[in-house]
Amino acid sequence: MDSDTILGMLDEQSRTKAFEHCFSTLKTASHIDLDALSVCIKLWPRLEPSHGDDHKLFDLLISRIPHEPLDSDHVYRLVEVLCQDRSFADILFRDRIHADLLALRLELAKPVDGDAEAVAQQNMRKATAYFTLLRCSYWLPSDRNHVIGPGLLELLSSFLGLPDLDEVVLDTISALLSLLKRGEPITVAQRDLAQPGLKPSAVPGQIILAGPIADGTLWDQLSTLEPTYFTTGRFAIFISPAV
Repeated sequence: MDSDTILGMLDEQSRTKAFEHCFSTLKTASHIDLDALSVCIKLWPRLEPSHGDDHKLFDLLISRIPHEPLDSDHVYRLVEVLCQDRSFADILFRDRIHADLLALRLELAKPVDGDAEAVAQQNMRKATAYFTLLRCSYWLPSDRNHVIGPGLLELLSSFLGLPDLDEVVLDTISALLSLLKRGEPITVAQRDLAQPGLKPSAVPGQIILAGPIADGTLWDQLSTLEPTYFTTGRFAIFISPAV
């Protein structure tokens, strides 16, 4: 009997106890314990809303992700766990991480003086961690849950031109474009099945992207940058047919 079946057979009290045990492990471990996280995510949709556990798990992840090791193998394994549940992935990435990035973009654009240096470094670390997480999520196989949609490319490209972030931003955009160019149906983690641009998958309970999401926003953003920005040759990754 697999773990999903066992967890599904637990009564409400046992589910809550199992969640609290794994959540405690997540709080005390030096890095995110992927096994404990996986159990928490599997139990999350079965918990009663009155426990408030639907919020505290997201809050914990948002506080811990910026301090995780940024090597690709670790982050990819983390993304595999985070994207195992469609609704969970949608809330974490779209409602929390994408929203955080919008706020961070405004903060990172501000001039930094001596008193604000520490805060600026924290914001840069958080943005770097988020972009690394997003990049690895676009590496997932096409049939895994992906949080993508209209406006995503505009959000990512708005960070171009920030020197300390350029490399990870370009790598993330490249990973997204590569995902879109695979020519395979892309499973989308989306709670609202009626959203335009989506259609039911042949796999019951899944939805897939039904149309292009890449538009002219990337090129519009690039056109605002100084000519010297393009002298390093790093834009070779974008010299390919339009997506």
